[in-house]
Amino acid sequence: MKWLILFFLIPHIFYNISYSQVTADAKIVEFNADHGAQIGDFNTYVGTDYRPSVELKENGHETFGRLQHPLCGEWHFTKAAYHGLQGYLFGCAGDPHNEETRRSEQMIIKEWAAGNTNDASDGIRYFSLAFKLLLPHRPDEGKGFIAQLHQGGSGPPPFYIAWVYDTTEHAYFIEMSTYSDLIRSDETYDYNFTNMTSDEIDRNKYLKVENEKWMHMLVSIDPGPTAPLRSGRSSIAPGDNGQIKAWIMDLQSGSWLEAGQYDGRIGFWYEGKEHETGATYRNDKECRYQWKVGIYRNEVDPITYYFDNIKYADRWYRITNNYLIGYHRNVLSYSFDNESSLVVNDRSFEKNAHRSVDYDNDGKLKGTTFYVNSDIKGKALRLLGSGYVHIENDLQDFDFGNYQSVSLWFRTTNSSEINRGLFTVDNFGGKWKSLIYMSDELIAYGVRHPDGTYSKANLTTQNGQYNDGNWHHIVGTFNRWAEDGQRIKLYLDGQLAFSLEGLDKPIARGEAFATVGRCFSDNYFIGDVDEVNVFNYELNAEQIFDLYNNP
Repeated sequence: MKWLILFFLIPHIFYNISYSQVTADAKIVEFNADHGAQIGDFNTYVGTDYRPSVELKENGHETFGRLQHPLCGEWHFTKAAYHGLQGYLFGCAGDPHNEETRRSEQMIIKEWAAGNTNDASDGIRYFSLAFKLLLPHRPDEGKGFIAQLHQGGSGPPPFYIAWVYDTTEHAYFIEMSTYSDLIRSDETYDYNFTNMTSDEIDRNKYLKVENEKWMHMLVSIDPGPTAPLRSGRSSIAPGDNGQIKAWIMDLQSGSWLEAGQYDGRIGFWYEGKEHETGATYRNDKECRYQWKVGIYRNEVDPITYYFDNIKYADRWYRITNNYLIGYHRNVLSYSFDNESSLVVNDRSFEKNAHRSVDYDNDGKLKGTTFYVNSDIKGKALRLLGSGYVHIENDLQDFDFGNYQSVSLWFRTTNSSEINRGLFTVDNFGGKWKSLIYMSDELIAYGVRHPDGTYSKANLTTQNGQYNDGNWHHIVGTFNRWAEDGQRIKLYLDGQLAFSLEGLDKPIARGEAFATVGRCFSDNYFIGDVDEVNVFNYELNAEQIFDLYNNP
């Protein structure tokens, strides 16, 4: 997948959106703080809104940034990032006397019409949002919106994600709710309120809001088909068969959990107040949807929001980076069996439960290499001091985020004080993302973070301990939110050999290529390698022991 960054020059600031186009009608839009995408535009004041002078149109509806009521507080880039170099920070003063200073929203999508033939064929949009909050010092017994689906210019939002204070448990929680109007035979209506939170999820574990704790959510919204037309009714009024589903990330495992689901009408046909009869029908514009992210309502103390991964797409697998985000996947697998002379086939698709996912990370042999019989399984690759496997640049598969595992077998009799590379991602100019190397007295596994710092396990070994001519199994893992607090671990021959806390930061992002048998520019491994596997999640001790016994 190729990512294009579009920069729109506006006086005094840049407004840009990361924009990916897979086919003519398949796009992903992301507000990407890593590339300096600024939220909102302060140049043009219209009524109570600050509106941008640049808008993008995607499949018939508009996508743009709008920061409302900036007096609520400033936003800026922050090094506190969920995934990447930086994210966004919103601040709100919490003035109870002036509601307009308590509102700061970034509109992501507008003019989205239910049943619009310009929309994608499945009629669904997928939204991603990572956030963490600094909550008021004094409990606010109301709620503060984090994201919402809005409709028209008035009325409650058809769907919202918010923080709420639970007076019984004296704690803050995430709430997801929907609103719609119920149509009756006598044309009266009422608001239908539905709390969307799933009864299956552990509310205290996954939906409890704690200061400085990242939360990552996905939402799919299907407005349903256009309703049957009646006299005076909008031609794009919402149908009765809509659906909203929400997922939240289990940070410790890196997997999605279903957080709630709603089936039914999404939104409103009418303007008016509760129990009012003879209400007027909404027009087409008033029936269209908008998706917003930001602060809305805080009446007690100042509050700070951190945002990252703000994006939407028209297909599920695109917003999850081809099932790399939130799904446990093997993204590279080399067995070195039955290979051609120059190409090493990636067989990761054979190891994934979702067989249609093929990450296609085939490698090319460089330098002096040849295949030998392996005592581990089938064939192995022999490297003679100038040979290695080169895996081409990839913008997505090696973008590991907050989790990674690398597993391989090696055999050597070479004695060297130089660090010999076994596996590396991005190995030029000190820009490596992850690496495993060894010498006579050291075995190391590490990951580099976006700001140039790194977390690395350096295991001191006895001279010649692992260059004894026998096969050895090595696994390095990184989990930013590891349950035991040890983010980085190094396993040797099926057992944990070294662990350390590491840093509370993601793995570096960006374009990447990988190598097997080399690190940096000329630190080549001399010996044999086999069964190289890379995963986008942390393997646990049981899984690693099983890999050791069943390669």
